[in-house]
Amino acid sequence: IARGMEYLHAKGMYHGELNPSNVLVRPRQADGGYVQVKVTGFGQSGIATGANVNGDDNACIWYAPEVLKPEVADAGSRRTEKADVYSFAMICFELLTGKVPFEDNHLQGDKTSKNIRAGERPLFPFQTPKYLTALTKRCWHADPEQRPGFSSVCRVLRYVKRFLVMNPEQQQQQAAQGDEPVVPPVD
Repeated sequence: IARGMEYLHAKGMYHGELNPSNVLVRPRQADGGYVQVKVTGFGQSGIATGANVNGDDNACIWYAPEVLKPEVADAGSRRTEKADVYSFAMICFELLTGKVPFEDNHLQGDKTSKNIRAGERPLFPFQTPKYLTALTKRCWHADPEQRPGFSSVCRVLRYVKRFLVMNPEQQQQQAAQGDEPVVPPVD
């Protein structure tokens, strides 16, 4: 997902509707090993067609706080690099926890949008890998300027992947001890 978004952003294209329904996954090999991921749905903004992101539509959980502001009316101004990074963070939360963001929270209806704008974020369970949790939290930062770009996200994810591939025994040992590898900072 991050590499696809990095490619789009390098071409000056912003998604604006990044959420799990716009991410297609299929096995790359018949044995089910690696998967191929495609990002779809850009240019088909539900916001542009009248989706109620400030009402009781739970689609707002994927939108960045700045996108949920009532004064941001047109879909074009809602499509930014940093808003896509926020949406990516919400997808990461779901991938890491197996839970839809805020699904077991008290937020319902119009409270969801208001509380996201106020800084509320879903809570990670304690067993979630800290290096991926930290990256996700940086990506959903309340201040868009503090969110990394996708090139930085991809760099960190490549580092984590390389670490895990090259140190499988250390990975198991760290998991048992609760330690985490040192990950390079994001911008």
